[in-house]
Amino acid sequence: MRARDPAFVIPLSFLAGLLLTLAPIPPQLAWWRPEWLLMLLVFWVFNQPAYVGVWTAFLLGLILDLVMGSRFGLHPASFVAVAWLARAASLRLRMPGWSLSGAVMVMLTALALAIRYLLESIYGNPPQTFQYALPLIGSALCWPVVSAILQRWGKY
Repeated sequence: MRARDPAFVIPLSFLAGLLLTLAPIPPQLAWWRPEWLLMLLVFWVFNQPAYVGVWTAFLLGLILDLVMGSRFGLHPASFVAVAWLARAASLRLRMPGWSLSGAVMVMLTALALAIRYLLESIYGNPPQTFQYALPLIGSALCWPVVSAILQRWGKY
């Protein structure tokens, strides 16, 4: 059985992730919003590295900076670091399954949030609340669903 070509699904999934990122949610849940684009980036770097890599991460970060109105370079820096480390991890970790990649995804999401926190601190506007780390929990809870939906286009 031939593997399915993800060339159409990858941009479509990134568009869906961008729309989920921009979708309005109640203020009580805003801190829990998962890092949709980051999750999709990690999934595709793990499963389709021929299609998605550091340059895709840079482009996604720029697009997210533009649509979110955040400081220029905030998301590209974190996305590029995550894509590079995800690619390095995918070359070393050859065990299939969403649990292992989920643990790596949580660590990479924590890294992305830490990079953004550091850059915001350098810019002089550090977040003043512990709730800055809550998207990590939201992303961890959503990872099995995202992984299960997109797994048919993965390499496993």
